[in-house]
Amino acid sequence: MSYAQAAIAYLERELQPEDADSSGVSPGESGNRASTTGMMPAPLNDKHWGRVSQLSFADVATEGPWTIRRSSRSVWIDRMLATSAVGAKLSFAFEGTGLALAFDFGKRSADFRYRINGGEPAVHVFDRQDWCPDEGMFQLAVVAGDLPSGKHHAELEVVHGDGPGCTGTRFKLAFIGVIQESR
Repeated sequence: MSYAQAAIAYLERELQPEDADSSGVSPGESGNRASTTGMMPAPLNDKHWGRVSQLSFADVATEGPWTIRRSSRSVWIDRMLATSAVGAKLSFAFEGTGLALAFDFGKRSADFRYRINGGEPAVHVFDRQDWCPDEGMFQLAVVAGDLPSGKHHAELEVVHGDGPGCTGTRFKLAFIGVIQESR
């Protein structure tokens, strides 16, 4: 606990605006913070994910039996959009340059077919290793990473996850991450 308190105190101090330094030292004067506080160096990659937002499940249209539920096993998930019905669909609009979907994943997870902006459908097949548990692992699927900046529409359909030792009908979407153009 003491390590966490030290980290929190450090971050609170470092995240204060330049003109409100906790030591009372103004920017440019000698003190524990340089006058360049708050300035970030140029990113190494122009397509970084510095501006990602989470799309609310309230903005998602569903077809078939879907439910929003809390996870009792995964602390990284507050709520998830879930179904076990192969053929269940969802769709949503988003504005950005990319789309990443996060899942509560395991051997019993379903795969999915998706398309962006009415384009050709693609199937995302999860890689299920022998050591993979039935559920409870975080899995990120980047379904679009280089879209033109603007408004887009995504459609998704649950398909059976096939593979060795896989029963593949659980679909548990933890969040929808919208990647926006970096500035």
